[in-house]
Amino acid sequence: MQNERSQLGQLGLGLLFIGAGVLFLLQNLGVFGGFSPILWALIFAAGAFLFLALFIGDYHQRWWAAIPGMTLFGLAGAALFDTLNMGFLGQLGGPFFLASIGAGFVLVFATNPSFWWAIIPGGVLGTLALVAAVEEFGDGRFEAGSVFFLGLGITFLVLGLLPRADGRALRWALIPAGVLLLLGLLVN
Repeated sequence: MQNERSQLGQLGLGLLFIGAGVLFLLQNLGVFGGFSPILWALIFAAGAFLFLALFIGDYHQRWWAAIPGMTLFGLAGAALFDTLNMGFLGQLGGPFFLASIGAGFVLVFATNPSFWWAIIPGGVLGTLALVAAVEEFGDGRFEAGSVFFLGLGITFLVLGLLPRADGRALRWALIPAGVLLLLGLLVN
């Protein structure tokens, strides 16, 4: 039964990639016209749904599916924000996309705490999303460089203070955390 599900999942992913290739070809040939951005948002959302369904079905074995699932979700959202251009929402595409990718890594860690390494890309991408939002909407109160270093410092601080099931501490992460937090406070 498990082998049949695995083969079905592989077939579905293969068909998804073939379908995406055909759609890219049709777009390059100009078949879609002005409908293209909304169509791509729907395609990205469908891909996100497929990968996230794989992830939810067996998150211990298919933990990796959270990353492309959330990435495609971010692409769908960014495409919609850009297409609909509803005031400031049109400017949220970049930060939303980066935050979505980071959320994929956070999901990996949340469902598999032994994958502590996922905190690093999740925190870095979350920090980059925040920096992009500060750059886009900032009124000068926050320096983007300071936000960047503080975000990275907090990421490593969380990693260093994280209680691990195997009893081994990641105390080495406190060194870059301290340096990055100090830099974040000094940059203005």
